[in-house]
Amino acid sequence: MADEELVTGMMISDREPCAQLCEPCLKGKQTCEKIHKTTSTHSEHVLGHIFSDMCGPLPTQSHRGYKYFVTFTDDKSHWVSIAPLKEKSEVGHHLKTFITKAELETGLKVKALRSDGGGEYTAKHVQQYLEDRGITHEMTTADTPQHNGVAERLNRTLLDKTRAMLSDANLPKSYWLEALNYAVLLHNVSLSKSIGTTPTEEYTGTKPDISRLRVFGCMAHVHVPAHARGKLSAHLMACTFLGFAQQRSAFRVVHRPTKKFLESRDVVFDEGGPTPRHEHIILEPDNTPTPTSTPVSTHPPPATSPPPTTSCPKHTIHPPVRDDDPRYDVSSYGHRANIALDDTPEPKTYDEAMASPDTAEWLAAYEEEMRT
Repeated sequence: MADEELVTGMMISDREPCAQLCEPCLKGKQTCEKIHKTTSTHSEHVLGHIFSDMCGPLPTQSHRGYKYFVTFTDDKSHWVSIAPLKEKSEVGHHLKTFITKAELETGLKVKALRSDGGGEYTAKHVQQYLEDRGITHEMTTADTPQHNGVAERLNRTLLDKTRAMLSDANLPKSYWLEALNYAVLLHNVSLSKSIGTTPTEEYTGTKPDISRLRVFGCMAHVHVPAHARGKLSAHLMACTFLGFAQQRSAFRVVHRPTKKFLESRDVVFDEGGPTPRHEHIILEPDNTPTPTSTPVSTHPPPATSPPPTTSCPKHTIHPPVRDDDPRYDVSSYGHRANIALDDTPEPKTYDEAMASPDTAEWLAAYEEEMRT
């Protein structure tokens, strides 16, 4: 500021930097040292360096009571293995199991293990096991999880995939272990940009077969054996796909109504598909006049009134019957009546009836009427 003449009254007597530390400045402004996100040292062989970390407790237990899980990641191949835990103290047992199995599968030896130095890794039996096998145990500095960034980042990635699959499959949170196992499987058979191939091929030397992969949580129609169904029972049971059996060549499904887990090889999957789209097409009449040879009348056609509506029910209409129809040739007195076809008038009084040519018929009718 003095050199730029921004202020007055300032004199600089000594321009040499101070070699002593300023303790008040450190108390007020000291920060953490920068941590590099990448490293130049990588293992040259499979199982040369293993990263491990425990995650949990999760807010929801799995169906078998698990609430933790531990991961093991190979530095060379990025191949991942997990193990569910009910208690933190089980980490040592699963660590020994992983090392024994991995060395048998690859024919190689584990050389170094890196962890966060938690009590589950520093237990006496774990330390003794690592020393007996000549495995170097690297522990991160306190409050510096970045030194075990491979394992820490993997936990976040797996949990992100687990949440997404549970949401897509509309499954409760208690199925987190099934979704987590399937997420690990997908990680091991997917391309890794850092190694240029899949972790499974780098770890085992063979290309993974993904022909049996299905959409997690899709509908799975499981065949019901003949001994387990009746004569008229259905041949299938609608279940939900959860992954693959660990010790069998079969699919792992769950029957949601009964919450029963099944393992079967006879399964027909319904993974859904594109939603059918229906187009709504409206056909409008063409207003272009059509040429015709007949002249078009300029007067509008007469309006026709619609037929009147009535609330009365419809009746069956019969054609009229003639008066001389034979059906009218029977009188109400039980004898056949003689219908006069001439112009003789019908008598209206007793004297006229007695003077008419039909006197005998009138008397008979009179006597019959009196008897009834």
